[in-house]
Amino acid sequence: MNPKHPNQVVVTVGSYINRHSNESNGCIPTGFASSDGINTFTGVKTPGACNNDILLSVSDNGGASFTGATTDPRQEATVNQDPKQATTDQFWQWASFTKNGKLAVDYYDRQYGHDETTG
Repeated sequence: MNPKHPNQVVVTVGSYINRHSNESNGCIPTGFASSDGINTFTGVKTPGACNNDILLSVSDNGGASFTGATTDPRQEATVNQDPKQATTDQFWQWASFTKNGKLAVDYYDRQYGHDETTG
């Protein structure tokens, strides 16, 4: 919750479905794993296909509704707009507001890895 705007709540979520994934190159949702219920995709290790981004979903009415409920994740804002982050997986994120109301999000990424299969 934003301390400067108490009705604003921001949620972050990692998603292979985002503006930087390439579904035409094979990043396609295939359902849920029966063992743990986690989303499954084809193309996860295909170069240039799946890219996990951290998406922002914002509520300005105390959590009654969020942008992520009505916005296609391919159009949802990502936490980092830097071009070097467009093709690197981001994961294990955490977020908090500063006392001045600025949202801070931190995460791990594969920006300096060799490729999508080794990180």
